[in-house]
Amino acid sequence: MQTVLENKLKESSYGDSDMIAAMIRQFEQKTKRAFDGSQVSTTIQFGFPRDNDKSHGIIKGKLSLTREEVESAYTDVTSSIIGSCKELLGARLVQHLLLVGGFGESPYLKKQMRQVFEKQGTQVVTIDEPSKKAAADGAVIWYLAQLVEGRAARFTCGILGAVRYDSKRHKDHESKCFTNEAGEKRLEVFIVLIPKDTILTNDWRSSWSSQATYHSAPTAAKLGKFKDELYTWQGGGPVPYVLNRKSKLPSGLIKSFRIEANLSSLCNSVKSDTSKVSGEPYWLVRYKIDVLFRSMKLMARLRWIENGVERTGPATIIPSVKL
Repeated sequence: MQTVLENKLKESSYGDSDMIAAMIRQFEQKTKRAFDGSQVSTTIQFGFPRDNDKSHGIIKGKLSLTREEVESAYTDVTSSIIGSCKELLGARLVQHLLLVGGFGESPYLKKQMRQVFEKQGTQVVTIDEPSKKAAADGAVIWYLAQLVEGRAARFTCGILGAVRYDSKRHKDHESKCFTNEAGEKRLEVFIVLIPKDTILTNDWRSSWSSQATYHSAPTAAKLGKFKDELYTWQGGGPVPYVLNRKSKLPSGLIKSFRIEANLSSLCNSVKSDTSKVSGEPYWLVRYKIDVLFRSMKLMARLRWIENGVERTGPATIIPSVKL
């Protein structure tokens, strides 16, 4: 439309950039939404009654445009949209085409689209109310997201955990053992949750058990925020299993996600015991973390047992690396 106006008014005192900008604003807000190609002439209200230039179609602040002049502003973009739709559809038989966005409300575009596509049985649909348009737009995006059934993990992903020392399985790693409050010999290991190239679908879930130990009876406030890290193995060679908690982690084991949750809801699940190492009392709270794949992204939640009943609570997973 800017080119049309500049050509029409290049010899007029109303052809400066400010006036043309005002005309374009009025055209976008009103005229464009009413023009369907059937009008003999169209007016753009841009000025005041004292604004007149009859030789260039301006009378009392209104610019008069012929149907051909207005239509020329639509031709290129409309042809481009129709051409793109044809290319995308190819030989597919599609029942509906949904027009969204500001130009999607244009009666002219709608008319041209219907002339082309309704011949092949495709109904062109528009939504006039912006709120309904936004809802329809969101519905289409959601539906398209469901068509993607899974996503392949680029790296092996897991957590740092501890397993009970087994003299047969772990005899070469006894020097890496540590003793917990219960007097058990344990080994720190990398526990794989998602092997590399696993196809994650919307029903995928992995869980692990965890616990927090306190040397005084914890209140809800003291339980506070729990944090844990998920790691991805990005090194060469086999994925490591047994780790040495006294040494640095292998260079290929990268912190890639952080999981956060508030444990204050678990205050009724705290158990007390006496340390087999120091003989001092300690308090323990046990829980599980679920990692789920929903709507093409990883999510997390907290689970615990309270008086024999399973409870769940929210957890947040914050990625720093794409799988």
